[in-house]
Amino acid sequence: MQQNKTSILCKYKDESLNKRYGLIHIEVNKALRMQHEGTIDIIDKTIDILKVDTHYNKNTTQTVNKKYILKKKVAWIQDNSKEGGAEKSNKFLREKGNDFGFEINLVTPNDFNITHLNNCDLLIINNFYEFEIDQMNKIYNLIYEDRKLYVKYDHDHREASRPHISQQLFAMSKLNVFISPKHKELFMNSLGSQLEENSIILPLAIDTTKYINKNSNREKNSVLVPCLRKCNSNFKNFIEKHINDKFYIIGDYDYHGSNIKKLSNQNDDGMIRLYNMCETVYHEPDTFWAGERIYFEALLCGCKVICNENVGHISWNFEINVLKEKLDNAILIFWSKIDEIIKRI
Repeated sequence: MQQNKTSILCKYKDESLNKRYGLIHIEVNKALRMQHEGTIDIIDKTIDILKVDTHYNKNTTQTVNKKYILKKKVAWIQDNSKEGGAEKSNKFLREKGNDFGFEINLVTPNDFNITHLNNCDLLIINNFYEFEIDQMNKIYNLIYEDRKLYVKYDHDHREASRPHISQQLFAMSKLNVFISPKHKELFMNSLGSQLEENSIILPLAIDTTKYINKNSNREKNSVLVPCLRKCNSNFKNFIEKHINDKFYIIGDYDYHGSNIKKLSNQNDDGMIRLYNMCETVYHEPDTFWAGERIYFEALLCGCKVICNENVGHISWNFEINVLKEKLDNAILIFWSKIDEIIKRI
């Protein structure tokens, strides 16, 4: 989406001039020339200066074939009380979006910036149950009254339990994004098959450059239990049948024995180390979860995964040899879809 812009925000490199004049707006071509000469820095983050097919003509002191484009502005609406799997995936997806040339501003209950909402080209509405009533009303007014362009990107199934609110929310969005076939099926059954036309399914965003199989010599009969709080009831039966295995359980739970080691909560690097140390990952949730990135992370790192159909990502039926490609492509597809929607404006 190429746009014309007459001036851009700059600052002098010379500290004395910078203190005297502060930030200044300079006509675009002049600013490009001055930046090339080394007298100013362009600090306007709403444009990308393209480096292809450009050069500076010293004889005419003009920039030739220099192009600039206005970044597409996206307001990403999301709860922020915790950083679970969905939040980690969203953070990585936003980082990739910034790399692809979008300007993405996170809007949370604690940082509710109405300017970001008003000035964006498109809203991405993720999980937003923790917003204050007046905050949610402002979002609803934007999408229903002002007809602000938006996409509903869902990570769980709570919206399916309140169809009196969700049916309109999903029906009016330009695109509904679900994270597994089972996840989408649940919403179709709850909100109606009419949503099929403007809905797609993409797995959670995962950085496949980090989750890699680095170990062919794993601890024999070792089982990692990364999220026991979701599968405590099922795990009681499992551990009784596998008394000869060694269990690494993350979190403080009431399980004791010489074959059990309790671990504190882990950061990403810690999880990757554990995935590469253990033979098996156990994750059989007691209730349904839309995706579960644990499943894909463990497979990417070479683990055998024991799980059940309550892991939504099971319904993808991905072969392990194409898993990385599928996950990488999902990120490209997501931002390509967002780009297409904005270009229709």
